[in-house]
Amino acid sequence: MRVKRFVASTVQEAMNKMKAEMGKDAIILHTRKIKEGGFFGFFAREMVEITGAVEDTLVLPKDQGKEKSISLPKTKKVDPAPSSGEKFDIRLDQPVSIDKQLFGNGNANLQEPPRIAENVPPPVSEKPLTSTVSTHVSSPTNSGIGEELNQMKTLMGQILGRLQEVDANLPYELIVAYKRLIDNDVDESVARKIVEDVYDEHKGRTDWNPAVVKDLVLLEIQEMVGTPQSVMISDDNQGPEVFLMVGPTGVGKTTTIAKLAATFSIVNRRKVGLITADTYRIAAVEQLKTFGDIIGVPVEVVFTPPALREAIERNRDKDLLLVDTAGRSYKNELQLEELSAFVEASQPSRIILVLSATTKYKDLIRIVDSFSKFEINRFLLTKLDETNQYGSILNVIYATGTPLSYITTGQNVPDDIEIANPEKLANLIYGETSL
Repeated sequence: MRVKRFVASTVQEAMNKMKAEMGKDAIILHTRKIKEGGFFGFFAREMVEITGAVEDTLVLPKDQGKEKSISLPKTKKVDPAPSSGEKFDIRLDQPVSIDKQLFGNGNANLQEPPRIAENVPPPVSEKPLTSTVSTHVSSPTNSGIGEELNQMKTLMGQILGRLQEVDANLPYELIVAYKRLIDNDVDESVARKIVEDVYDEHKGRTDWNPAVVKDLVLLEIQEMVGTPQSVMISDDNQGPEVFLMVGPTGVGKTTTIAKLAATFSIVNRRKVGLITADTYRIAAVEQLKTFGDIIGVPVEVVFTPPALREAIERNRDKDLLLVDTAGRSYKNELQLEELSAFVEASQPSRIILVLSATTKYKDLIRIVDSFSKFEINRFLLTKLDETNQYGSILNVIYATGTPLSYITTGQNVPDDIEIANPEKLANLIYGETSL
């Protein structure tokens, strides 16, 4: 490989110099700005230095500024070892120059051009080739097509690998349903259980078709979702019910609490109080106070677990107290320990874990696992309007066995919250409908 530096006032001029001297196959290894001339460091001109390189190849002497090369036809067979009885098959899309190193075998049945250049060493004798070798020189277009084909093969292999995990005796329509569940973010193990349960319960059927399979799969999903359990207020309690909202950052706890407060106070005509311990975010406190003023619900701000206990005692006349807590990272043990102190001080009737439907399934499972120390009674899923794949809902329900209570579908208070409906969720999870 030849390496040389070229200096010019512009990058283009330096590149032109490099190509003129080293040829169009030269590549740029390095580019930098330098200063030349001047007097004691002053008045120096800023120049561009390019370091270029090119592979050394065997060429015949120059004739009128052009290199001679010996080209092969598009297909030519040579016999590198006549005694072996095998052929060396070279297929070329377009003529190329002979590289001496490629034909290092002195026994090759190919007439060698005269060695005009003195520094070209004689061919080195090697052992005859014992297997058929096919060399294919592809154009850039063919190379791109080959790469796309390899990607398609990989994708098909992944799909076939998934389908092989499913019982080979399943009707084709159920295998299609399995793939559809996977495409809608349902975990593979959950999707496999759904289609296998459907088949086991209806083995005697002979009318498998897309419409039948869709109905049976939707029913199976509904059973897996189960009966949602909303947060209800008992009429027999002496003192308020305390619902503590916990969850990671950014899932919309504050807005969700405002929606629940509006629902219970305006729709259900209950006496509701709001308490926020989310003092990490001043905006969250102000937001909750604004909501409280709008719907006529008092809001208290607490900074410590003892202050939370006192606030609950001051609101003994309420039917329901909704407590907002700061978002906690499931990776931060210290934050979770701080939350434990607020849980212990409040002695809540319900601990509701708020999750976002936009969170990846693996992260959802880690979050649920981290917050499970608080004896979660209900799940509440937010931001269903911000995704088109709802399989994670089913994954969490199946993995934890904890019932889902509410879902939220937007920012409007109190409209965009509803008790989870199994039929609606099944259609969303299977991709039959969208919000």
